[in-house]
Amino acid sequence: MESPDPGRAPRLDVRRLGTGYGSKQVVFDLSLEVGASEIVAVLGHNGAGKTTAMSAIFGLLPAREGAVELDGAAMTKLDPRTRVRAGMSFVPADNFVFADLTVAENLALGGLTESRADRRRGNLEWVFDRWPILAERRTQLAGTMSGGQRRLLSLGISLMSSPTLLLLDEPSLGLAPNVVDRLFADLRHLADERGLGVLIVEQSVAKVLAIADRAYVMRSGRVIAHETAGHFAQRDSLWELF
Repeated sequence: MESPDPGRAPRLDVRRLGTGYGSKQVVFDLSLEVGASEIVAVLGHNGAGKTTAMSAIFGLLPAREGAVELDGAAMTKLDPRTRVRAGMSFVPADNFVFADLTVAENLALGGLTESRADRRRGNLEWVFDRWPILAERRTQLAGTMSGGQRRLLSLGISLMSSPTLLLLDEPSLGLAPNVVDRLFADLRHLADERGLGVLIVEQSVAKVLAIADRAYVMRSGRVIAHETAGHFAQRDSLWELF
């Protein structure tokens, strides 16, 4: 299995993580890494434990065992708000914008954990420069925007907190193929330009492998394969892993 640059500590280091709901264990012995400027995909059928793993990494679910570190700092016992302050940002598959607030108000909420006003201004300028449609519609209610525009807004919200790691759960869900292509190109640009580590759970396998550096495959709550995205893309029988 290949890992990030062995000479540099990973942005995200998850070691032997276990979690679940109530008495039911869903994720077992999960270990993965994400480096700076790296996009790492997590693949697998529905029910494989991908979203549960993402929730535990972000602190929405408690870890039953194992450890989560961000840029070398322990995150395992911290709540989501503290993880955001440390540099972690999460965009869920559903309810990823505040529908009754304007674009500008959504972005302002995303920047609440960034204590430095100059960074908040800089982040807002970067978001508006990268996605002019958001600047044009800054006074529009988020709930009246198209699905693709709301996805861009969700990315903008997540970037307002100056993250070093971005967690994305099914960002292509419900989007037209051309919108997905643009969104994924933006993610690759973000990783390359801003040094972000990106961990992405995604069902559009071919599209995400085209922008990812590495990928993990989960089945029944466990990682069963880990290779470079290029190696996965060349497999004739990738779906057999699922």
